[in-house]
Amino acid sequence: MVGANGAGKSTMFLVINGVHKVRQGAVFYDGHKVSANAKGLSELRKKVGIVFQDPETQIFSASVEEEISFGLMNLGLSKDEVRRRVEEILERLNIGRLKSKPVHLLSYGEKEWVSIADVI
Repeated sequence: MVGANGAGKSTMFLVINGVHKVRQGAVFYDGHKVSANAKGLSELRKKVGIVFQDPETQIFSASVEEEISFGLMNLGLSKDEVRRRVEEILERLNIGRLKSKPVHLLSYGEKEWVSIADVI
């Protein structure tokens, strides 16, 4: 998506993801109206994620593995399932070499990849 500064690009994505509440109108996902209650937003966020422009604002864990695991653990998955999915994501994005690396030692580009892995 492109547009001038202040055009509302980020706001639109934050509304779509349920971070900002809709003041008027409605958000639909996959043909269904998204409910603004906790359950509806939780279901939406399992399917729609946001990668911020600056990975520094998204990454907060000590290691890449912990960072990617965070969202999966919040879904209530078992530790074995979290480990399996982390490995799958690392392999799919070809960033397995970063698994145990501290995030503060990552290059800017590597942080961008980890941010994408977070959302996946």
